[in-house]
Amino acid sequence: MVQAYRLLTARFTELEMDYPLHLGVTEAGDGKDGRIKSSIGIGALLEDGIGDTIRVSLTEDSVHEIPVARKIADKYNRNQLNPANIREEILIHNSVQKPDHLYKEFRNPFSYSRFFSDSLPVGDLRLGENLLIRVELNVPHESKNGSEIISDLKTLISRNPDLPQPEIFSFEIRENADLKKLLDVREKIETKFPFSLIINRGFEIFQPDTQKIIAKFQKIVLNPSDYISDRKPFADFLKFYTGKLKSVEFRISESDLIIIPELVDFLNSESITNILFSFQGEEILHGYRKLAFQLKDRAFPILLEYTSRDIETCLYDASISLGGLLIDGIGDAIRLSVPGANPEELLSLSFDILQATRLRISRTEFISCPSCGRTLFNLQETTARIKMKTGHLKGIKIAIMGCIVNGPGEMADADFGYVGAGPGKVHLYKGKEIMAKSVPSEIADDRLVELIKQNGMWVES
Repeated sequence: MVQAYRLLTARFTELEMDYPLHLGVTEAGDGKDGRIKSSIGIGALLEDGIGDTIRVSLTEDSVHEIPVARKIADKYNRNQLNPANIREEILIHNSVQKPDHLYKEFRNPFSYSRFFSDSLPVGDLRLGENLLIRVELNVPHESKNGSEIISDLKTLISRNPDLPQPEIFSFEIRENADLKKLLDVREKIETKFPFSLIINRGFEIFQPDTQKIIAKFQKIVLNPSDYISDRKPFADFLKFYTGKLKSVEFRISESDLIIIPELVDFLNSESITNILFSFQGEEILHGYRKLAFQLKDRAFPILLEYTSRDIETCLYDASISLGGLLIDGIGDAIRLSVPGANPEELLSLSFDILQATRLRISRTEFISCPSCGRTLFNLQETTARIKMKTGHLKGIKIAIMGCIVNGPGEMADADFGYVGAGPGKVHLYKGKEIMAKSVPSEIADDRLVELIKQNGMWVES
């Protein structure tokens, strides 16, 4: 959808056509999935300056679509409320020459290609190259003692193995007490999952006792501009820490983007490896694009980070920002942070965003259209019923389409299709091939399950 609109926009530009563009993700589905897919598709284009009207199409009652559309559009409409802000912005952009070394367009907006990066270790886990996009879970711990943190981690570690599993646990470090508390947790809990420490700005890392504790963890996150002025101690620390199973993440702010060439030269001159990068700032999507441009010839992995005030805002904004980056091939790992949020919610949302971009499928993928006048059965009830029967089939794509007019074309990349063919009748598809015509709706669900079994793709729940 994103690539199609970009191609259309390019053609408009070539032909000097100025028609408004209407954006929509038609088969977004329902619930959280529908909201995430809509945010990624529509939001990624709005971030590119493409789109004049939007339509959210959910497999739900239509009244639920408008609030979702408003949440997506609000970010891009704020400046419209004050035309003076727009004029000021235009003047600023026209009067300031942006240096070419900070950013030039370098993506191919018309096709997906993942940016190459070297593989590096985080404990026994590796990220980068063509490996899966990794999920790092930020675990809130500020108001908890060690026993409470251990209890939280055990809950996450022992969750249903059919559910997506955490891969890296990360913890914010603001003072030495945090460091000692988490060392105690690390030593008392048996887990294969690596621990990452996010070192807040101003934290002293050069003390020998502090370094001994930090060395017990598999990854640390630093703001390099805090330490680069002390070049020799910083180099010694990085050489001491980075090794066979450990990596350092450089968290870059907007103002730090200009020092990346200096950082890269520093790392090369000191023969320091096992470094990845992340970005922290207000404009996440554009900040990461600038970071990726700076690193495009450097092969450093990039971790996509998003911090939000609440889980609902995180759902929409992280989907737009991180989802928009992932579909452009930027990112080797993701980390969501919401103060006080349930870690399981953050873990689920992380995998849901990866599922929506189809870069990491961790459960059944459903494609379902919104209700319209051509729909030949109750789409919401049917979708819910089929999800209940097939939702455990990891990696399979099932399309539930209301009519024969748009259904076969819009479900073309699904593994199996359930398409309304007439009152009380359903056609069943395998890929683009129709396998059973005019199946009575009373038995269509069971026939779909039989079709999946016949193709060797069924597992018992």
